[in-house]
Amino acid sequence: MQASAARSDLSESRHLRFPIRPESVRAARTAVREFGAEQGIRGERLDDIMLAVTEAVANSVRHAHPGYEQGSIEVTVAVAGADLVIRTRDDGEWGGDAGRRQGLGLGLSLMHTLADACLISSGGTGTLVELRFHIDRA
Repeated sequence: MQASAARSDLSESRHLRFPIRPESVRAARTAVREFGAEQGIRGERLDDIMLAVTEAVANSVRHAHPGYEQGSIEVTVAVAGADLVIRTRDDGEWGGDAGRRQGLGLGLSLMHTLADACLISSGGTGTLVELRFHIDRA
């Protein structure tokens, strides 16, 4: 796991890189949970964030490089204004129809339901998932 500074539009952030391996799901979830707790996020809201992150990273592991070939997942977790923003980016392809046949698409539905905003873009250089959660930092 590698940490470094993230983009300047994110006031507080952590940037991590994980190999495309099943155990990376847990490592990413733990890192995001720690960051969220540092920001004062607790309870059901933090649980929802953890579930959405689990689905985003698991989709990268399952679909970006079938068979766990070489590849990586970058996870950025940050505070941007009143939002917690989580971006996952892999360097593979989710496989179009073949990728959809490997699962039922429930993870995508969960991410859209749990996050206040969920954007997914995919192309020749990988897939980016951006999850936004409004947080009350009172």
